[in-house]
Amino acid sequence: MSRKKHHTANRGAWHAMLIFVGIIFVAAIWVSLKDLREAKRVQSSARLRSYYDTVPGIPLQTLEASRREEVLRQLNSTKCVCECKLTLAQCRNTGRTCKKSLELGLQLLNAPSH
Repeated sequence: MSRKKHHTANRGAWHAMLIFVGIIFVAAIWVSLKDLREAKRVQSSARLRSYYDTVPGIPLQTLEASRREEVLRQLNSTKCVCECKLTLAQCRNTGRTCKKSLELGLQLLNAPSH
């Protein structure tokens, strides 16, 4: 292969690699923006409702009325430890599959009353 053809072939490979890296970079940005939009959607939908009287996965119906209200107050005021920055009740009610909010909610449910 002549030197000119070899140089042209290398340039073509280099361009193909740059295009490939560019596509990967754009895809990574797109995925990150999609995740960011989803997080903002969850937070904004949770702000629309700040107090929940039911919390998925937490069997509040098994409690006496006064204890149920106490646990609900805690669930609606205690922040979740995941990245959502919502209360436990908001995190559970916004369709999240957060295991931390479920664990903490069940701990509150089973804790001795004050």
